Amino acid sequence: MTFATPGRTCAAHHRGRMATALCLAATCALASCGPGVATPIPEPPTFKIGRIGPPAQLEVTATPDGGRRIHGESGAAPGGAQLQVTNLDRVDSAVFSNVRPDGSFDLNIVVNQGDELRFDWLRGTERGIPEDAHFVLDLDPGLFHFEPSERFACLKVTPVLALDFSAAAEQSLQVENECSFNVSFDSARTRLGSTEFSVKTQLPLAIPAQAAAELQVLFARTQPGAREDTLFLDVTGDTRVIRYPVTLAAPASQ
Repeated sequence: MTFATPGRTCAAHHRGRMATALCLAATCALASCGPGVATPIPEPPTFKIGRIGPPAQLEVTATPDGGRRIHGESGAAPGGAQLQVTNLDRVDSAVFSNVRPDGSFDLNIVVNQGDELRFDWLRGTERGIPEDAHFVLDLDPGLFHFEPSERFACLKVTPVLALDFSAAAEQSLQVENECSFNVSFDSARTRLGSTEFSVKTQLPLAIPAQAAAELQVLFARTQPGAREDTLFLDVTGDTRVIRYPVTLAAPASQ
């Protein structure tokens, strides 16, 4: 997070106690200054799964290719961004949709009961934090809803389930296990079967409770062009096994 820089005080340009006091007050009012106070810049916008709903307002329409039409309400995604949606349970290409200024969108995607979709957005050089959810058909014909994908709330992964290889061919996930139980990462594989991405860290990677570790991933280009795939890792802890998807992106070679 960055912070706005407080404006110049104008005390140096005015003489007199009253002028100085008035000027400082005006400056602080504009800069929100005070003891240890700064004006924060708002957090980056995020995709909002909850804006695809509630079910009574949804529309699912089968398309000729077997897909479904998904409508996002106003505020679902950052206005003016390009939305990228990937069905993590299929090997289809990602589907893209231009988000309207009000944050709404429409797209067609092949998706079936229980499939996990990854919602991501791009705007200029910005790329949003991915959001994952399972597609669930409702009892009423033509209606559906999304259930957020299960994750360990006490497990912190940085960056958030995405690695960008534009700067270097080796990138790392920093994992902090704040849980009361041990976790382990294992069974690495990619959605599209790419051989250019590989996990350098020896698996299984066991992380005790209240400990941290690093998981390294490598990219070795074999052909020109941009690359993107999804790395799947099975995370085991507290008798549960949860699939964690990590977006892997490498730009076209220079």
